[in-house]
Amino acid sequence: MFTAKCPGQDRRYWQPEDICEEKCPNCGNILEFWKTDIRVRCEKCRRLVSNPRFDLGCAEWCVYAEYCLGDVAKGYGKPDSFLEKIRAEMEHTLKGEALARLQRVLPVAEKLAAERGAQLLVLAVAACFQIIKETLDEKAAAKVIADLPGKAGLPHLVVEEATQVLAELAGGDLKSLAARMLHKALRISAREDEAAGGTEAPPEQEAMQA
Repeated sequence: MFTAKCPGQDRRYWQPEDICEEKCPNCGNILEFWKTDIRVRCEKCRRLVSNPRFDLGCAEWCVYAEYCLGDVAKGYGKPDSFLEKIRAEMEHTLKGEALARLQRVLPVAEKLAAERGAQLLVLAVAACFQIIKETLDEKAAAKVIADLPGKAGLPHLVVEEATQVLAELAGGDLKSLAARMLHKALRISAREDEAAGGTEAPPEQEAMQA
């Protein structure tokens, strides 16, 4: 049976402003993004680069979005339900100061995502992964991080991007917007803790601030 393509996602109906060019943050090569491209691979250095102007358009509200775009529409356009699932899972997993720290970091991350245009769901998942790594032993952290996507029903692209953010954070090479925003959220929440007489910033974050 023939099914007509949704006009809102058909590139024949798009305007020049639906396409943009950005420099690869790794090598400076010029990349072309269509508005629904989540990421493109740089032809020069082969790095996956996130689209700073990613826009699902009608897929953000259309009930048929998942039929049209599949996994892409599953999480990027409507992060609220996923955030609730993530919070619920974290409340079962983290206890005491670890959970309290995550609850302080997430609102800061949400604010930064709104202000700077970072993908909120990617930022939230990366924040959860980072707090898990900071507070659980290596084996337990690896299991929780591996199980969380399935329990929260997270799109694989979100998990992939969050994992890349963690790698940038661990290496101190903050090239993506999401990695810079997570680093900033962790610093801000740590400073608020110190100002309130709470816990000190984790050693990893102190080293990155230096």
